[in-house]
Amino acid sequence: MHQAALMAEARLVSGLKIEKFAVKVAPLPPVPPEQTRRKPLSNAAAEHLKTAARSLADPELRAVYLRLASLAEDSYSPGRK
Repeated sequence: MHQAALMAEARLVSGLKIEKFAVKVAPLPPVPPEQTRRKPLSNAAAEHLKTAARSLADPELRAVYLRLASLAEDSYSPGRK
């Protein structure tokens, strides 16, 4: 399509008598999707999670509930939006 113009420009830029050259095209790397902003956990919900955690016998499940409850504390920290 623009072969003649490309060849002329290549000769001009390089100062060489270029007869042919290859152009290789690669796809761009995928752009990661933007992080969706999550709705902050209310302090009341965090308290319910902590109460539920205290009633659990399974230490791993208790830790999960407490980790979820800590999200409310993180989302309401000063300086965080």
